[in-house]
Amino acid sequence: MSWNIKKPRHFDTLMNFTTEEINHLVDLSIKIKENEHNGIRPKNLAGKTLVGIFEKNSTRTANAAFKAANYLGMQYFYNGPTGSNMGTKESVADTANVFTEMYDIALFRTFGQDKIDSYAHHSRIPLINGLSDQEHPTQTIADLQTIKEAFGSFKGLKVVFAGDYKNNMGHSWMYACAFTGMDLVMFGPKDYMQQMNPKVLNFCKELWAKNGGSLYFTDNKEAAAKNANIIATDVWVSLGESFDLWEKRLQEMHSFQVDERMMKLAAPNVKFMHCLPAFHDMNTEYGKKVAEMYGSKYPMVANGAIEVTDEVFQNEKWNLSFKEAGNRWTSIAAIIQELLK
Repeated sequence: MSWNIKKPRHFDTLMNFTTEEINHLVDLSIKIKENEHNGIRPKNLAGKTLVGIFEKNSTRTANAAFKAANYLGMQYFYNGPTGSNMGTKESVADTANVFTEMYDIALFRTFGQDKIDSYAHHSRIPLINGLSDQEHPTQTIADLQTIKEAFGSFKGLKVVFAGDYKNNMGHSWMYACAFTGMDLVMFGPKDYMQQMNPKVLNFCKELWAKNGGSLYFTDNKEAAAKNANIIATDVWVSLGESFDLWEKRLQEMHSFQVDERMMKLAAPNVKFMHCLPAFHDMNTEYGKKVAEMYGSKYPMVANGAIEVTDEVFQNEKWNLSFKEAGNRWTSIAAIIQELLK
């Protein structure tokens, strides 16, 4: 497949890609996974370099980038939140220009999408958006790969995103369903509709009109879960947000927890997905602290389970989250291959 566009091309926002290109990346991710299993490694990128720039801490994205680079024969350097002067002594633009002189491709995990846009504008090497407050595009490719591996195709599938659908993962699930023609139900507070990014929303609505599928909003658990094939969620307070937000978010979203009852209301083949980390027990500092502070007022979080219960998360028949996490590296490898070919 040839992308007839000026170089460098950036994987900065999924709004700059077509349905054909997204589906190609999903299929390439699946092929990379198969090749790695069979001991087949590409040789065309050997000696190339990838720089990771992380203003937010990371488990999956940072490690997936390392694994992808290693598989492709590349060298990878990680800059953590305190690993460079960007944002303190040096601008995003200047950093982009510096790394252009040193590396072949960059991955940037940050806060506002404006930083991604600025970096891409000044970079003369391809940029991958490793996460912004607007979207998580490498996660979207991994999620679509996971769904295709589990169900064989996207045709006729119903996806439910539960909880804070106005955040970057809510937007990312909109992209995923709109590019592939899946039906998407946003299950959360109805007033969150007004807080969604209108540019992303309108882009996805145009895709649904072309590709099929639909978008529906509800705060009714039974209506959301009925005939659902995939029920996905995300944390209710994102990395970098203040812990003080928990009380407000619990007040708004306590009834949107993914529990066993919700899963049993869904289709017989239903699967659960979560981009992780997930708060489902008392084995995290956050889960324990939320339970101690708010468990008496909101009993559903009294055991450390917040956006999803432990019964759902530990159910191997339902939970695809770890396969989803494993697919992060193949999605990044596929994106790197396409941007550098």
